[in-house]
Amino acid sequence: LMLRADVSQMRTGAVNLFTRSGNNWIPLQQLVPPVSDADDLGLFGRSLAIDGDTLVVGATQEEENDATFNAGAVHVYRRASNSNHWDLEATLRASDAAAGANFGYAVDVSGSTIAVGARFHGADRGAAYVFQRSNSGIWSESSRLDPGLRQTRSFGAALAIDQQTILVGAPEEDHSGINSAGAVYVFTRPTNDVNAWSLEGAPLISPTPRVDEQFGYAVDVDGTTVAISTLPVSNVPTNGQVFVYPTLGAPPVTLVGDTLQAGFGRSLAISSQNLIVGAANPSSVLGEAIIYGRDVGGNENWGRVSRLSPVSAAADLFGWDVAITDRLAIVGAPRRTLAGEPPETGAGFLFGLPPVILDFDDVSTAEGDPIAIQTMAENEPRLYQASGLPAGTSIDLESGLISGTILPALSGPWT
Repeated sequence: LMLRADVSQMRTGAVNLFTRSGNNWIPLQQLVPPVSDADDLGLFGRSLAIDGDTLVVGATQEEENDATFNAGAVHVYRRASNSNHWDLEATLRASDAAAGANFGYAVDVSGSTIAVGARFHGADRGAAYVFQRSNSGIWSESSRLDPGLRQTRSFGAALAIDQQTILVGAPEEDHSGINSAGAVYVFTRPTNDVNAWSLEGAPLISPTPRVDEQFGYAVDVDGTTVAISTLPVSNVPTNGQVFVYPTLGAPPVTLVGDTLQAGFGRSLAISSQNLIVGAANPSSVLGEAIIYGRDVGGNENWGRVSRLSPVSAAADLFGWDVAITDRLAIVGAPRRTLAGEPPETGAGFLFGLPPVILDFDDVSTAEGDPIAIQTMAENEPRLYQASGLPAGTSIDLESGLISGTILPALSGPWT
């Protein structure tokens, strides 16, 4: 578990690592900027990503010299073998580093590939880069992602990578005469060439574009599933939206926030069967996070399964950042004030998720047939339950095995 701590007085920042011991999370290690200048205001921890033994930390205002003021950098840490200690492995900078680019504004990692956004590069057009780790452990820039001939704005403000696919959000891009309607660019690579990233056709845009809604404010990808958010429009009473595409080219499922101007879509994350959407607003509106389940309410539908709220009613930006696995949901509240801590130190809230059971459909049986169906939960702990089982059958609550002998009255297809 990693939580960022942005030190407001100095704006240096830190990243705090925690490890689980039983039902408790205990501090493991604090990462601080690996720079010699104690007055550096690099915003270390502005962005974070982790995959396996690789941790990526963005420092959007770090500078290498006076000519690269606020150019930004990304620091890569690797977990030591047979240890919970993380060591700095590399510091990444853009090959065309420029003052004010904010390289590291968004980061993500998948295996040996890191994607980095520089939201303000090139007079706010933005840029995105790909770094690849060699077999000897050396990270090097392998690609600068090209959005084509379009006049982008804020390209790289959001991004996500999963294996052979990278999404790059440009939430302030204008198109079709609509200011800041936003767009998301999709890049893919073949499995036999890790450096051959190419743009997949025209960018994705909102099915119902509106002025200032910033389609692509938050993005994520898991396998073939893509999730993209818009924000509520500030000058008219609107809800934020999240569009979930089961595959690229397919029509999306549209999720809409319940409360006007509540910040629905400020953050999102997807993992297998679960999608979490943060709703945080800098005003006095109470934040929340909403969890949706895949296939809840129909095939490829995403139905609401849980609403997460902070303990208090303070405007602590609960939902500003979110993360999710098959077992845990994590929600950040960067303005939360904890007892005994300085004001607005911030906090992260962890929520356990119930197991998701894969359904089995149309099992054909005949009179006297023995039956043995192995169900499988998508996450752990794997505690099973069942309802509506045919008479003569039962489920093992630990293994998920349904067994028995079908009775005559219940032969034939059943679900």
